[in-house]
Amino acid sequence: MKKRLAIVLSSIVFALTLGAYPAYSLVGVFGVAPQFEDTFLGAFKDKMKRLNETDGKKIVLVGGSSLPFGIRSNLIEQELPEYKVVNLGMYASLGSEVMLSFAKANVKEGDIYIISPEQHKQTLSMYFDSYSMWQALDGDYGLFNYLSLKDKEKMVRSLGHFASKKYKYLKEGSPKGDEIYKRDSFNEYGDIDNDKVDYNHMVGMYDGNNPIRFDFDVIEDEFIHEMNMFSSFVKSKGASLYYSFSPSNEEAVEDKYQVDSYYDYLSSKLDFPILGNPNDSLIEAGYFFDTNFHLNNAGAIKNTVRLIDDLKTEFGVTSPTNILIPEAPEVPANEIVEGDNSDVGLFEYDKEGEAYYLTSLKEEKARIVVPASYNEKPITHFLPNVFQNKNVKELVIQPNIKSLKDESFAFSKVEKIFLMNEEPSSITVGSDLLKNSKATIYVTARSYGKYVSSYSWSRYADRLESM
Repeated sequence: MKKRLAIVLSSIVFALTLGAYPAYSLVGVFGVAPQFEDTFLGAFKDKMKRLNETDGKKIVLVGGSSLPFGIRSNLIEQELPEYKVVNLGMYASLGSEVMLSFAKANVKEGDIYIISPEQHKQTLSMYFDSYSMWQALDGDYGLFNYLSLKDKEKMVRSLGHFASKKYKYLKEGSPKGDEIYKRDSFNEYGDIDNDKVDYNHMVGMYDGNNPIRFDFDVIEDEFIHEMNMFSSFVKSKGASLYYSFSPSNEEAVEDKYQVDSYYDYLSSKLDFPILGNPNDSLIEAGYFFDTNFHLNNAGAIKNTVRLIDDLKTEFGVTSPTNILIPEAPEVPANEIVEGDNSDVGLFEYDKEGEAYYLTSLKEEKARIVVPASYNEKPITHFLPNVFQNKNVKELVIQPNIKSLKDESFAFSKVEKIFLMNEEPSSITVGSDLLKNSKATIYVTARSYGKYVSSYSWSRYADRLESM
């Protein structure tokens, strides 16, 4: 209670310093019941509890969501039984830098810390999203203490926005995670443990909105400095720190020829060692799930064996790793989804495998329903220029569409997008879908709470409405 009061008081001081928030904002944040308990970010408090309460030597995994999707901690403990594993990997929207701040909570002599950020410009930078952080802390504001001063200041600046969202959800109902991105999907270690993480759900087996690059400029010097500072802290506690390359969908890597030179560059910059060979982190597409960094259940076992072998090599452990790596799961054939095909004649099509996609719009009208099938085959996506510079005001997207390309509505007159997919994780989306667009996305009332708390869709929360 005293800790919570101290956090409230310190936040009030920040608020007065930065502009004196109205009392209702402070009440909204600290007085209203937690609203994000069941979401993906709601699991952050569980992870911190495990980190703080685990006795004995620990292996602590620090990074983004590729860690909970890509690690089976029980297998690490099976092969390295002197350690307890804490999977601190979380939402990339929080930022890698802030995860280092929280990882300092319970460093003990003999611990092993492994930093494994996704190979992406956002996670290899000082990026920090205060609104996502508020969601993660909702219900345990004592964790506020672990933030740096500059991050606390950013948090306070977004306090009013977060308070307004809490009031909204208090009235309309708390956001719920979808069938996978929810608190209940995490096990005691902090790994994702959900049978629905089964096979590769991405159109073409990779997410073209998020290519993976190994250019030197993908990682910020300031973030390298932050990792080295964390290394100094860990070493001062008698613990060890390693860098491990995140699993990456090899189909999404644009510059495989640069992997070795990127490794040499990073090695020269870090004050701590890198585990293993980065080429081994490029994993076959069949082992991924819904992003270029999220492995399916079979892929998680394959990646865990990679990490175990790297650790054993580093520690000089010669015992064999007797874990059977499953084959990449077979992807089921696309099924025709029953739907409205009234506007099927408005488009040009091309075929990809056993499915079709839209290549252009032949005839314009104010409201268009993207068809479900063509030539008795499902339609799975459309090219990003189909609706650009077209006189279409309203667009209905049915559940057969599995991917939306970045800038699909840029420079269009689309004002309303009706998204009929009930599960956010059933349709992949990048960060620039609504770039140069004024459109609002409407989802069903029963799925609205899932979308605003979704791993991929929460970035569009302010452009989402229920219908």
